[in-house]
Amino acid sequence: MFDGWLSFLDILNEKAKKWPDCKIFTFLSSNGAEVRVLTYKDLLNHSLDLAVRIQQKTSPGQRVLLISQNQADFTISFLGCLIAGVIAVPAQTPKRNRKDLKLANIIDNSKPTLIIGDEETHDKSARINPELTRIKWLFAKVPSNPVSAFKPVRIGPEMPAMIQYTSGTLGQPKGVVLSHGNIMANSGFIQSAMRLGEQNSFVSWLPHYHDLGLFGSVLEPIISQVPAVFLSPLDFAKKPLNWLRAISKYKATISGAPNFGYQHCLDRIKPEDCLGLDLSSWKVAYCGADMIQATVLESFAKRFGNFGFNKTAFMPCYGMAEATLMMTCGPYADAIKTIKISGEGDHHEKEVVSCGLVNKGCTIQVVKDQRTANEYEVGEIWYKGNNVGLGYWSNESETESNFNHSLNGDEGFLRTGDLGFVANGELYLTGRLKEIIISRGRNFYPQDIEHIATGSDGSLAAGLSTAFAVEERNEEGLVILQEVKRAFWKKPDYSTVLREIFNVVNDQLELSPQTVALLQPGSLPRTSSGKISRLGAKRLYLAQKFDFLKIERFKPDRAPVASQPGSGISLSQVQEEIMSLVQSSVDATNAGMEADTSVFDLGIDSIAAVDLVAAIEEHFGIDLDASLLWQFDTIEEISWYIFENKLKVDDLGTLR
Repeated sequence: MFDGWLSFLDILNEKAKKWPDCKIFTFLSSNGAEVRVLTYKDLLNHSLDLAVRIQQKTSPGQRVLLISQNQADFTISFLGCLIAGVIAVPAQTPKRNRKDLKLANIIDNSKPTLIIGDEETHDKSARINPELTRIKWLFAKVPSNPVSAFKPVRIGPEMPAMIQYTSGTLGQPKGVVLSHGNIMANSGFIQSAMRLGEQNSFVSWLPHYHDLGLFGSVLEPIISQVPAVFLSPLDFAKKPLNWLRAISKYKATISGAPNFGYQHCLDRIKPEDCLGLDLSSWKVAYCGADMIQATVLESFAKRFGNFGFNKTAFMPCYGMAEATLMMTCGPYADAIKTIKISGEGDHHEKEVVSCGLVNKGCTIQVVKDQRTANEYEVGEIWYKGNNVGLGYWSNESETESNFNHSLNGDEGFLRTGDLGFVANGELYLTGRLKEIIISRGRNFYPQDIEHIATGSDGSLAAGLSTAFAVEERNEEGLVILQEVKRAFWKKPDYSTVLREIFNVVNDQLELSPQTVALLQPGSLPRTSSGKISRLGAKRLYLAQKFDFLKIERFKPDRAPVASQPGSGISLSQVQEEIMSLVQSSVDATNAGMEADTSVFDLGIDSIAAVDLVAAIEEHFGIDLDASLLWQFDTIEEISWYIFENKLKVDDLGTLR
């Protein structure tokens, strides 16, 4: 299975020897300027330097948490871990303005010996996330002094390489253990599907800690010798045109995003903004990580077909962290295939997109009642391939439930928990058996959402909440239904309770509910065992059968509007106008909104935060870092920063 096995160090050594000065990675600033370039020689030297320092602080097989903000540093840190023989644990950089519950759970589960990050994150964590400072740290900067010689470690294909935590987990974390062999096998599938060769090049904005970004855009270019250009996820969220301009400038042949990424382009890019854009080089536009909407892909192809984009570039994919990344993908340079099926609650039709063919040498089975389903028959998707992980870290019960299942005497299947059917050899995804909610490429467990929602206010009945997703605006929108306690049945201020549910869920999960509703006691449907039936509640909701005490639909992405400021503006005026922009962004009034109010307490999630920064830029005619609100999150702090650093007139009468 792994004849001629090469480790990552073997690959880097080989590439650096043959092509030492080959520019493999280029990192862009928010204005598109190149801020850092890494050759194969750079990657090898920097990774070896870091591997030596890792070895000085760890033993082989121990876990190392990676939380570097800088994309280049993260990449070198990850490679350093693979070379040093430790188990990498990629994670999102911790929140700066509040405790990061998910990260705390990941640390508790993986028990890392070392954290690789940056000094700024370390210093700020002492106050907000103190558990991070109780672990040894290593800063990813390249050392200025020579380090001792690297001690080679035997790395076999069966050895654990990393733990990939499924996104959205707040309860017991599910960290998928992936071996070095799993990663290499997945790379082979990508090479074959995308026909990678010297003529190709990547552009990506995907987060490096996420499987789609890590395996699809970081490791694959190294292994396949395909140059890659990176812009940050925040820069994409703030101005998605940056992504398309990078593809145009560097003549990229391969780039992709979850469904919401293409939708974000449609929402934020106007045809008149695209002057000079040339997307004719784009040969593979992969799409995965959440439910793929045919209407989004068709609209994208129509909008940007005028600028050279060919719709046959779309390559719908299906995969999950448990299988490293990729399980199926659409045929190369082929038209999108769709089939119409009955929708949720059988009240309408919906169009589902083919996710293509199974990886070569692997097996997809659709299982219905413990048998292989017929063609077009919906069942649970089972997958078997050598990119399937080893199980969940320190979680035997979940490992047993999902891995190494047998069907018709054939062992080794992964139960995905997803529903779909096969038609003409291609897989169509229709829904989820496990009720996982996907928002903007991240997975959320309804139990987590319900637990947070029901604890947000004393008037809510404990355990009598349900959360599910419905399709809204070409992506899944979160609906939360909550029963109130009998003592609070006729509480007059339901709006405040609804807003509190929204705020708490948004604050702890960075997930914005689109609809929140309150119900009388006993309204939610129960199963025969007395549990709340999510599926039953969803059917009643779609059929409009509930009699709500109060329902509210939130619009966090509403475009802010305010008057243009004049010259010589005062700090108090800036604060008033910032408050107006925030007010419009969250669809609220100034009532109860104070200067020391955090914008995240008003229901702004990460995408809406970047939108707000863009609105402030446009309003005042200034340039801001996309991460501004993670550094200054109250209206007072934002106003002070903008006034002092961007708008204040100096002694010469010049605008700073």
